[in-house]
Amino acid sequence: MSDTAPQIRIEPGDTVLRFRTGVLCCGMVTAFSLLAWRIIHLQVDKHAEYSAQVERTHRSSDELHAHRGAIFDSRKRLLATDEPVRNVLFDPSFLRQPEAMSRALEAVEGQGARDLRYQLSLDQLRERYLLRVAEVCAPFLKVKPEEVVERIQADLKRASKAPAIIAKALDEPQAGRLRAALEAARLGVYRESRGGVGAVLFREDFVRRYPAASELTHIIGLVAEPRKKKEDKTPPALCGVSGVEKFFDQPLTGAEGRRTMEVDASGNELPGFRSSVEPPRNGKNLRLHLDAGMQEIVDAAMDENGKAPGEIYVPELAADRVIIVLFDPATMGVKAIGYRDNTKKKDALNLKNPAVEHTYEPGSTIKIVTAALALNSGKVRPGTMIPISSTGVYDDEDIEAITDVHAYPQLNVEGIIIHSSNI
Repeated sequence: MSDTAPQIRIEPGDTVLRFRTGVLCCGMVTAFSLLAWRIIHLQVDKHAEYSAQVERTHRSSDELHAHRGAIFDSRKRLLATDEPVRNVLFDPSFLRQPEAMSRALEAVEGQGARDLRYQLSLDQLRERYLLRVAEVCAPFLKVKPEEVVERIQADLKRASKAPAIIAKALDEPQAGRLRAALEAARLGVYRESRGGVGAVLFREDFVRRYPAASELTHIIGLVAEPRKKKEDKTPPALCGVSGVEKFFDQPLTGAEGRRTMEVDASGNELPGFRSSVEPPRNGKNLRLHLDAGMQEIVDAAMDENGKAPGEIYVPELAADRVIIVLFDPATMGVKAIGYRDNTKKKDALNLKNPAVEHTYEPGSTIKIVTAALALNSGKVRPGTMIPISSTGVYDDEDIEAITDVHAYPQLNVEGIIIHSSNI
C-alpha cells in the first residue's frame, strides 16, 4: 500500500470568482457594444452609400428617345422627318461572365460549356467569343471580321464603361436580319428587356431624312451633334445648325423619356417588381408657306438651257450667283427660293439662304421694283432701249450726279437689270 497522502483541491475564493465573473461580463458587454456600434454604423452612417450601391446593381434605366418634329410644305408634303434606325453596340460586361460566354459558344464550338471553361482561359474565351460575334456581324457591315474585332477592342480600351460601337444607324430590316443571324448561330436569344443578343445590343435611334425631290438645305437646313464638352458624360442630342431647323430648333426638339426597372445580378428584368416609365415628349411639327411643287419648277427653270428665240436662260448669264424668290401675292408667303452659287463646287451644300442672310446694296435691290413697275405699266418692254450717258455720269441740276462703274451709251431694260445700271 502506498503511503502517499491524498491531494487536496484548492477552490477559488469568493474574491477570485467575482473577479472572473466581472472580466467575463465586461468582455461580453464590450463584444455586444462593438456589435451594436457596427450595426448602427451600417444602418445609419452607411445607409445612403449601400442603398445607392444596391440601387445601381438592381435598378436599370433606358432612355426613350423623342421624335424631332416633322417639317411640311404648304400642301402638307413632307420635307423633313425622323427615320427610326438601330445602333449596334457591344456590352463589355458580358466579357466578365465566363459561364454566359461558354454557353453562347457551345453550338459554334461543338463542345459543352463546362468543357470550354475547363480547356480555355478567360482571355481565350473572350477572344473566341469576340471572333464568333465578328464573323456573324461582318457580312452585314461589309467589312472583314478582323476589322469588327479591332473596332470593338479599340472602344473597350477606353476608360469609359459605355458599350462599344459596332455600327451606327442600321435601318430596321437590316438590324432585324443581323439579330436573327446571331440567334441562328445560337450566340444567344434576343431579350427585349436588355435589347440584345448576348453581348450585342440593339439600341433604338433616329436619323433625320429630307425626302423632298429638290435640295432644300438653304431653306430647311440641317441637324447635327453639337461639340461635346469635356465635362459632359452623355452624348449631346441633335440640334439644328442652319436654316429652319436652327431657327425653330426649340419647338422642333422634344424631351427624352426614361424607363426604369428592377433587374437581377445578370441584368434581366424582374417583371414582378416595381418599374416606372416616363414617356418621351415629341417635338412639334412645323408647316411652311413653301410649296415643294413650285420649288421643283424653279429649280428646273434655273438649270434649263434651251434655244428658243427671245428667251433668256439662266446658264447663259454666266452669273456668279442666281437667286429667285417666289411670293404668294395674297399673303406674301414665300413659295419657293431658288439659289445657284457658281463660285462653289457643284456638290457643295448650300447651308445659307442668300435671300435673307446675305447683305445687298439697297439701291441695287430697288432697281428690280422700279423695272417691274415700268414693265407692268406698259411703258417699256424688256427690249426697249434706254439712252444712257456715254461718260458713265448722269448730271442734272436738280439732283446729285449719278455714276455707273461701267459706261454704256444705251441699254435695254433687260440689260439695265443685268448690269445694274444706276443711271
